[in-house]
Parts: sequence; C-alpha cells; structure tokens
Amino acid sequence: MLKTIKEKLLSCKRYHESNAEQDAWYLLQKLTGKTKSKLLIQKTINLTTSQKTTLAKWLKLIIKDDKPIQYILGTVPFCNLTIKVEEPILIPRPETEYLCDLLIKRLEKVKNEKIKILDLCSGSGCIGLSIAKEFKNFHVTCTDINPKAIKLIKKNTEFNNIKNVTIIKSDLYEKLSMRKFDLIISNPPYIREKEWQNLDKNIVLWEDKKALVANKQGLEIIEKIIKKAPIFLEKSDLLIKHEIPQLILEIGEKQGNNTLKIIQTENCFKGQIFKDLQQKNRWIEVFYK
Repeated sequence: MLKTIKEKLLSCKRYHESNAEQDAWYLLQKLTGKTKSKLLIQKTINLTTSQKTTLAKWLKLIIKDDKPIQYILGTVPFCNLTIKVEEPILIPRPETEYLCDLLIKRLEKVKNEKIKILDLCSGSGCIGLSIAKEFKNFHVTCTDINPKAIKLIKKNTEFNNIKNVTIIKSDLYEKLSMRKFDLIISNPPYIREKEWQNLDKNIVLWEDKKALVANKQGLEIIEKIIKKAPIFLEKSDLLIKHEIPQLILEIGEKQGNNTLKIIQTENCFKGQIFKDLQQKNRWIEVFYK
C-alpha cells in the first residue's frame, strides 16, 4: 500500500523520491490512526472500503487539485508544538521553524524574567505560541488582520494548552492601544507580485495571498512594522546585555539590503541580516543602539 501511494504521489511534479515516501507515510498514519512504528510491524496494511475511498479523494486533491498535504493532515509539527492548519491560513515553513528554534535557545538566557512579546501577522500562531509554551514567565500577544487566523490561533492555544497568550484581531499595531513590548517578532507578507505569479500552484491556489504578498517590492508591511516599532517597544537593557534583538522580521532572500536601509532611517536602531540553513538571507534582527 505504501508503494502504491508513493508511486501516485511521484506522478505529481512537485514530488521527488524522499518527500513522496514521507508523505505516503503521513497519509497512511492519518488514514489508519496508527503510528508509523505500529504500521511497520504489520505484515500488510489492509484498508477498508471507506478508507480506500478517502485515500482516493485525498490523492486527487493532492495530485489533481494541488492541495497541500498539510491541509489534509490538519496539523504540522513546529518546534515544541503540534500546530493545527486550516486553509487558507499560511502553512508554517521549515525555515521559520528553524529560526524560531534558534530564538528560543537565545531566550533561555532570560527565561526567568517577565518578558512581553508581540507576534505580528501571527497566522496559525506557530511562532508566538512556541515561545509562550517554552517560557511560562513570558507573556505573548498574537495579532492578525484575518479573522480566520484569529480563530485558528485560539484553537492552537487551546490544543497546546497554552495560558500565557493574548490574541487580538488587529491590522499590525492598530488595536494595541499603545501597549509596550520587550520583543516584536513577525513573519509578515514580503513576496513581490511578480514572484507570486511564479509560485507553485499548491501555494497560489490554496494559501492566503494577503498573508504572503506585499506592495513596494514586498517591503510595504516590513516598512510599516519597522517605522512604528519604537512606539511599541520598550528599550530593554536586559535583552541588550544578552545580545538578544528586540525586533525580528522574516524577509525574502533579496530584501536584506533594502530592509537595512529602512532600519537606518530609525536613528535608535541598528540591524543585521541572519541567514538560514541554505545560507539565504532570511531574517533581519534589530537592536537598540
């Protein structure tokens, strides 16, 4: 059965040998409600008629309709959480998880402090909730403009039993009533319109364009976040002491220099580019001078 599913997935252009087998296992686990280890000890995997019908439907959605498998599975692992995903809210990416994990390790230096964190453009809540789950002393505020995202963040908060979170529907800082934070983090829309037109169909057809695409060569939302950050950030001697940035933004790989130029217009800030595992520009870290 695994081989059959894998072969069908390989008929889809975006699949190759390794991820086809991985996703075949994911589908079988979802379908049977069994772990991979339990399935492995079975001599054969026999599906009921109902399960076969469901599997055929899923494969059609993946292969013919380009539906991301994450929306079918309903959850993705992310750092220390299991995150629920629902269309069209942005699916958490591995590069975001990698950088969130690195940030959590850095925040270990101040784990006993009362740190206030703002997660802008929160989507599923994966970044903010991972931090809140790890550090019970911290308080995290998650915001998003999309009411569907707000509902999903609430679901993920309850699903992962996280208490130290406030969730606010807001267009960036709009509804924050001049609150002050120690750290602002965001994975904002940063893709250019021309880039969007060339993305894979499983993104373009299913994920929220507004969560991915921004005007001004992808920099419009990034610029808004940076320009207003000094109003909502409290300069933290503690974070400065431990060399922890107070504003962190995920960016496109070609946006590093232009984002640094925006940061330089704010005299209180200095910025540096952080690369991902593929050595692509991925995050901008901003420090108070």
